[in-house]
Amino acid sequence: MTYLQSVSQEFLFNYCACSYFKNVEAKIIEEMNKIKLQFDVPSKIEEYVNIIQTELIIKNMKTIVEMENCGVVCMLKNNQYDDLKWMYNFLSSVNGGVKVMFDGMRPYIREVGEFVVLGINEMCTDFNDCVQSLLDLKRKFDNLMVNLFNNDPLFYETVGDEFSYFLHLNSLIPYNLSFYIDEKLRRGISTYSKKYFEADIDEVMNMIKYLRDKKSFECDYQINLCDRLLHSKCPSKQNESKMITKLNSTYVNGYGTLYISKLNGMLQDKFDLTKSVMRNYEDRVDVNKCIFGISKSFDFDIDVRVITSVNWPIDRELKHEIPSFGLCAFNEFKTIYKENKQDNAKKKLMLLPQFGTVELEAHFFGKPSLDISFDNELPMNNINQVHRTLKLEVTTYQMCVLDFFNANNTITFENLLNKTKIPELNLIKSLKDMMQNGNNLKNLLIKTPKGGEINKTDFFFINESFDFI
Repeated sequence: MTYLQSVSQEFLFNYCACSYFKNVEAKIIEEMNKIKLQFDVPSKIEEYVNIIQTELIIKNMKTIVEMENCGVVCMLKNNQYDDLKWMYNFLSSVNGGVKVMFDGMRPYIREVGEFVVLGINEMCTDFNDCVQSLLDLKRKFDNLMVNLFNNDPLFYETVGDEFSYFLHLNSLIPYNLSFYIDEKLRRGISTYSKKYFEADIDEVMNMIKYLRDKKSFECDYQINLCDRLLHSKCPSKQNESKMITKLNSTYVNGYGTLYISKLNGMLQDKFDLTKSVMRNYEDRVDVNKCIFGISKSFDFDIDVRVITSVNWPIDRELKHEIPSFGLCAFNEFKTIYKENKQDNAKKKLMLLPQFGTVELEAHFFGKPSLDISFDNELPMNNINQVHRTLKLEVTTYQMCVLDFFNANNTITFENLLNKTKIPELNLIKSLKDMMQNGNNLKNLLIKTPKGGEINKTDFFFINESFDFI
C-alpha cells in the first residue's frame, strides 16, 4: 500500500463525508508545499497534484458521498446546507466530482418525490392540493440549486430526471395538472397578481415537461379547452394563445406539433370562423323576418359555433335524438350556411349536442319550497296549481331530457336512454346535475326510489315546487 493509499484509508476510518474532504484539502495543500520545495517545474507539480487527487478524492468520491450516516442524503435530510455548499465548491474543482455528488442525491430526491406522488390520493382533497404539493417540492430543489449549487444545470437535469420518474407513478397527475391550468384560465389573470400567475404557470409547464407520456394530459387539456371556448361567457383569446405557446415549449425535437396545431385551430374556429358564419346567418334571418314574417324556425334565437372536426375532441359515432324544434332551427341554419358564397357548400355540418347549452322558459304548477322532502312515491295529480315561469340554463342533453316531461308525468331511466340515445354516462351526469349535484338546477328532478345510484327501472318526475336554490 502506498503512502497516499494509507492516508486515504486513515481518513475513511476517522472522518465523516464532509470532514474527509476538508482533511483531504488540507493534506493536498501540505503535500503541494513539499513538492514545490523539491521541484521547480510546473508540469511536475501538476503531475503530482493529479496523483494526489486521484488517490485521495477520485477513487473514493462515490464511497464518501454515499456514506450511510453522513453522506449527501443524510446531509439533505438534516438540512446541513453549509456542508453541502462547501462540498459542492470543493468537488467542482475535481473532474466528475459534481456529477458524483448529484448522483448521490438521487435516492433522496426519489424518496421524497414518491412520498408526495403516492400520497396524493390520501392527503390531497382536490387537484389544487395535488399540484401545489408538487410545486412546493420543485421549489425546494430550485432553492437548493440557487443557494447551494450556483444554478448548476447538472443539478437541474438531475432533479428533472427524478421528477420524470416519480410523476409516472400516479395516473392522476396529468389530470390534475390540466385542471389546475383550467381553473387559472377560467378565473382569469386579473384574479391573481400577474407576476405570481406567470410564475405558477411556468412551474406547471416544468411538470408537464417531465411527463413521460403526455397523451393523458393532452386529452384532458383539450377537453377543458373545448369547454372553456364553448361555455365560458368571456374566454380570452390572448390568455389561451399564451398558454398554448407555453405548452409548445414543453415539447422537444418536433414532438407535439400536430397537437399544438389542433389547439390553435380550436382558437381560430372560436374567435374567427364562428364570428363570420354567425354574422352571415343573422343578416339572412333579419331579411327573412322582414319579408316573410317570423316562421316556426325563427321562434327563438340560436348562437351557433361552427367548429372543424379534426381539431376538436369529437366522437363521430355518437347518435342523438334532438327534439323537433331544435332540428328545425338547425336545418334552417344549415340551409343558410350552404347558401353562403364562400366555400361552405363543400362542408358537411353535423350537430353536436354534447357541447351545447340552452336557455329554457320552464312552467311550474306548484308552490316553491326550499325544504324539499319526497317519499318513494310517484307525483300526485291533485297538486296545488300555482303557475310560475322560470328561466333555466341547461345543457342540450338536459333539454332533451326535460322535453319528454312536456308529454309525460314520469319516465324511467331506461326509456330516457332509449329515446334520447344519449351515452349512458352522460345521461347519468345530466340527471344527477338536475337532482343533487347541480347548483341552480338542484332538485329540479325527483327520482324514485331514492338513492344516489341510478338504475334502469328508476322513475323520474318534475319537482313542481322547484325554485332556484
